[in-house]
Amino acid sequence: MTAAVLTSIRELATRVSNGIQIRLLWCKHDGRLWVAALDTRTGDAFRVQVHDGERPLDVFYHPYAYAAHHGVEMYARPAGDSAISMAV
Repeated sequence: MTAAVLTSIRELATRVSNGIQIRLLWCKHDGRLWVAALDTRTGDAFRVQVHDGERPLDVFYHPYAYAAHHGVEMYARPAGDSAISMAV
């Protein structure tokens, strides 16, 4: 992962509820939008891309439903891994 890619990522929204952090992210480089979810208690995480025709805020507020719909699987974030690396 290059520094150019990392600096082109912008956090558009974030929220935390019951130890679950949800972030809506946008990549200036290629225009992708996605939602990253992290359970801070267990370290489980996933990313779900916002597809054409989907409303980004719907994905942001219902990431588990969209992850299930898109067949996204949760993974355990490696110890010491930064939150930004989870984003890309």
